[in-house]
Amino acid sequence: MLSDDEVRLIHQASNGAGNFAAHLTQRLFPELFTASMIRLHYNYHGGGKDKKQPLSPRRKSAIRTYVIRHFPSMADDTNWRNEGIQKINEMLRRRTRMPAAMEP
Repeated sequence: MLSDDEVRLIHQASNGAGNFAAHLTQRLFPELFTASMIRLHYNYHGGGKDKKQPLSPRRKSAIRTYVIRHFPSMADDTNWRNEGIQKINEMLRRRTRMPAAMEP
Protein backbone atom coordinates (compact mmCIF):
# COMPACT_ATOMS: atom_id res chain seq x y z
CA MET A 1 0.00 0.00 0.00
CA LEU A 2 2.70 2.52 1.00
CA SER A 3 6.36 2.45 0.07
CA ASP A 4 8.94 1.90 2.79
CA ASP A 5 10.28 5.42 2.20
CA GLU A 6 6.84 6.95 2.62
CA VAL A 7 6.22 5.03 5.86
CA ARG A 8 9.66 6.07 7.13
CA LEU A 9 8.91 9.75 6.42
CA ILE A 10 5.55 9.54 8.19
CA HIS A 11 7.25 7.85 11.15
CA GLN A 12 9.91 10.57 11.35
CA ALA A 13 7.21 13.27 11.35
CA SER A 14 5.26 11.58 14.16
CA ASN A 15 5.48 12.07 17.91
CA GLY A 16 4.81 8.51 19.06
CA ALA A 17 2.81 5.42 18.20
CA GLY A 18 -0.65 6.98 18.41
CA ASN A 19 0.37 10.01 16.39
CA PHE A 20 1.98 7.71 13.80
CA ALA A 21 -1.29 5.73 13.55
CA ALA A 22 -3.26 8.96 13.05
CA HIS A 23 -0.87 10.19 10.33
CA LEU A 24 -1.09 6.83 8.56
CA THR A 25 -4.89 7.07 8.68
CA GLN A 26 -4.75 10.44 6.94
CA ARG A 27 -2.50 8.98 4.25
CA LEU A 28 -4.44 5.72 3.74
CA PHE A 29 -7.92 7.33 3.83
CA PRO A 30 -7.40 10.54 1.79
CA GLU A 31 -11.07 10.58 0.76
CA LEU A 32 -12.06 11.31 4.37
CA PHE A 33 -9.91 14.44 4.60
CA THR A 34 -11.49 16.69 2.00
CA ALA A 35 -13.29 20.00 2.37
CA SER A 36 -16.58 18.11 2.83
CA MET A 37 -15.22 16.70 6.13
CA ILE A 38 -16.57 13.19 5.50
CA ARG A 39 -14.28 11.95 8.30
CA LEU A 40 -16.77 13.26 10.88
CA HIS A 41 -19.06 10.38 9.85
CA TYR A 42 -16.47 7.67 10.58
CA ASN A 43 -14.65 6.14 13.51
CA TYR A 44 -12.40 3.12 13.90
CA HIS A 45 -15.11 0.57 14.79
CA GLY A 46 -18.25 2.36 13.59
CA GLY A 47 -21.48 2.76 15.56
CA GLY A 48 -21.80 4.96 18.62
CA LYS A 49 -24.51 7.48 19.36
CA ASP A 50 -24.10 9.12 15.95
CA LYS A 51 -24.12 5.76 14.09
CA LYS A 52 -20.78 6.42 12.42
CA GLN A 53 -19.40 4.17 9.69
CA PRO A 54 -16.41 1.89 10.41
CA LEU A 55 -13.12 2.31 8.59
CA SER A 56 -12.16 -0.29 5.97
CA PRO A 57 -10.86 -3.50 7.66
CA ARG A 58 -8.16 -3.90 5.00
CA ARG A 59 -6.71 -0.44 5.56
CA LYS A 60 -7.08 -0.71 9.36
CA SER A 61 -5.00 -3.88 9.19
CA ALA A 62 -2.35 -2.10 7.13
CA ILE A 63 -2.19 0.77 9.66
CA ARG A 64 -1.71 -1.61 12.57
CA THR A 65 0.95 -3.58 10.68
CA TYR A 66 2.94 -0.42 9.94
CA VAL A 67 2.59 0.81 13.53
CA ILE A 68 3.71 -2.53 15.01
CA ARG A 69 6.72 -2.59 12.68
CA HIS A 70 7.94 0.71 14.17
CA PHE A 71 6.47 0.33 17.68
CA PRO A 72 6.51 -3.38 18.68
CA SER A 73 4.72 -2.65 21.98
CA MET A 74 1.61 -1.82 19.93
CA ALA A 75 1.17 -5.54 19.16
CA ASP A 76 -0.48 -5.71 22.58
CA ASP A 77 -4.24 -5.21 22.11
CA THR A 78 -4.52 -2.99 25.18
CA ASN A 79 -1.78 -0.67 23.95
CA TRP A 80 -3.32 -0.57 20.48
CA ARG A 81 -6.76 0.26 21.88
CA ASN A 82 -5.51 2.88 24.35
CA GLU A 83 -3.04 4.63 22.05
CA GLY A 84 -3.64 3.73 18.42
CA ILE A 85 -7.42 3.57 18.14
CA GLN A 86 -7.88 6.48 20.53
CA LYS A 87 -5.64 8.78 18.45
CA ILE A 88 -7.22 7.67 15.18
CA ASN A 89 -10.73 8.40 16.46
CA GLU A 90 -9.61 11.71 17.98
CA MET A 91 -8.17 12.79 14.65
CA LEU A 92 -11.30 11.72 12.76
CA ARG A 93 -13.61 13.80 14.95
CA ARG A 94 -11.37 16.88 15.22
CA ARG A 95 -12.74 19.80 13.26
CA THR A 96 -10.33 21.79 11.15
CA ARG A 97 -9.51 25.18 12.58
CA MET A 98 -9.51 28.39 10.64
CA PRO A 99 -6.30 30.41 10.74
CA ALA A 100 -6.55 33.12 13.40
CA ALA A 101 -6.34 35.84 10.76
CA MET A 102 -9.49 34.50 9.07
CA GLU A 103 -11.69 34.17 12.17
CA PRO A 104 -14.57 36.65 12.43
